[in-house]
Amino acid sequence: MNLNLKYLSEVMGFTTRKEENIYQREQELKEKARPKKSDRKTIYEWEALARPHRKPLSQKFLRTLMVIGVFFAALLIAAKEFTLIALILGIYILSYALTKNAPETVLYKITNQGLEIEGKFYFWDELKHFFIFDRDDLRVLGIDAYEAFPPRIYLTLTGSKIDEQELIQLLSVHMDMLEEMPENFLDKAYRELISKLNV
Repeated sequence: MNLNLKYLSEVMGFTTRKEENIYQREQELKEKARPKKSDRKTIYEWEALARPHRKPLSQKFLRTLMVIGVFFAALLIAAKEFTLIALILGIYILSYALTKNAPETVLYKITNQGLEIEGKFYFWDELKHFFIFDRDDLRVLGIDAYEAFPPRIYLTLTGSKIDEQELIQLLSVHMDMLEEMPENFLDKAYRELISKLNV
């Protein structure tokens, strides 16, 4: 028996073909309204690191983290939560690998149509606002997007000759600048945890 998910979702009332057709039509019109790639002109470009690079953590912090990790692992083993242990171990391995391997240098471009990062293009109407902050001795430009994944794009500003004021003026034409980085619950919790551990 062949089960058609579109038909099933329509019967259950989740979607209707009319809504689907309207959404599809809106996407087609949006793509037609976009400027052609051949009309794209680079206004500003720079080369910098692909992501902020964190220095390896101090030995004191690593020991503290290891003691806490062993304690929680023992609790999780007692509760038979092996999947959660695997998830936490995976996050630890990923963070270790990211701190050990330095990021590559990439080319960032601001064009008349949007922002390009190593071939990935974001149109101006896909971007909400931007902000500049310091992280690990680097100046970082953060841009929040409406529908992109991930919803926040980070561009490093350290590494080449960058006129930050000119960059702000170029971006301010298309987006609002925020004075501080917007933080959600997880950002605040992370910052609070790090401050408690005396890193």
